[in-house]
Amino acid sequence: MNHDQFFGGRTLLMLACWRGRLNSARALLDGGAALDAVDENGARPLLFAAWAGRDKVVALLLERGAGT
Repeated sequence: MNHDQFFGGRTLLMLACWRGRLNSARALLDGGAALDAVDENGARPLLFAAWAGRDKVVALLLERGAGT
């Protein structure tokens, strides 16, 4: 099983957003993680954070240019 099969094409940033890991999301973004990456369903990190109700992560993503 490869990474894409296991994670459904999700990135570490998407997983951090879903779990509400603000510091991890910030570190991933600082390291160059892509805000516009999409999983196999077309979902982006901002959508994961919003679905999960992670307001602080949503705010961080918006500050960094997500949704533009």
